[in-house]
Amino acid sequence: RAASAWGGSVGPAPAAGEAEFPGGPADWAGVPAGGAVNRAAPGARTAAGGSGRDAMPPLIHPTAVVSPDARLAADVRVGPLAVIDGPVDLGPGCTVAAHARLIGPVAAGPNNTFDTGCVIGGAPQHLAYAGDPTRVEIGAGNTFREHATVHRGMPAGHGPGTGVTRIGDGNLFMGGSHVAHDCVVG
Repeated sequence: RAASAWGGSVGPAPAAGEAEFPGGPADWAGVPAGGAVNRAAPGARTAAGGSGRDAMPPLIHPTAVVSPDARLAADVRVGPLAVIDGPVDLGPGCTVAAHARLIGPVAAGPNNTFDTGCVIGGAPQHLAYAGDPTRVEIGAGNTFREHATVHRGMPAGHGPGTGVTRIGDGNLFMGGSHVAHDCVVG
């Protein structure tokens, strides 16, 4: 098997009668029939206890793009055509749906759901922003529905800039909602 950009490997198509994603959804939308799926390195283990060819920490759809700077917990799910760009840390139980985009630096705790088309970690919409490094911090158990957006903070010293946008725990961001730079929610 060939090594993938995120440290796992890309394995052969499953044998007849074998699920596309052992230990995961066998009918994941968009997986080409008989196509290659992401596999962990031989001997790797999952939270479910599988090993070797069947171990798949994390479960990443073959059409997703994941930066080598990203750190994903063993049971993170990344859907078709999702993009995880730069230093993004996702805790256990996180799900990134199809077409979602996470732009680091972003740190998200456990059990967050990033739904279809949401954009988390985009540059702040402020004329004074000049590309300085800022970030988004997300707690546990949040849901970002379709096309929700969360922007990074402004650099400290620029108006209200704190350098970070913070999301607490257990929030629901409904479709099309927006969290602006430097906000603190929950």
